[in-house]
Amino acid sequence: MARDPYFRKFREYLIYFQNICNKLKEISLTQREVNYLRYFINNPHSSAYDIRRIYLTNSEQYRRAKIILNKLHEVGLIKLYTTTKNKNQKNKHNAKYYYLTDYGIFLLNKI
Repeated sequence: MARDPYFRKFREYLIYFQNICNKLKEISLTQREVNYLRYFINNPHSSAYDIRRIYLTNSEQYRRAKIILNKLHEVGLIKLYTTTKNKNQKNKHNAKYYYLTDYGIFLLNKI
């Protein structure tokens, strides 16, 4: 049975999802951080500035948005996108664009 290719593939997926579940147990987020993750569902490849326009109003809170996005990136819930949103547009102000990872999607599904 161990030589069955379907069993091996099933085992790979099982280990992959077990790893996701184990990692998500270690992560705790505030409601604001969860809201930022939800923003990436409909707005992939967004930056802290994009989020600031929706949720925040002043520059202090913009800095807070950058800190939150850095935290979400460090724990693996979002990933840095290496190019700009629009290929014809230059990356103004060296913006960092992010998108949800598998971990982020599963965490949102768990909540």
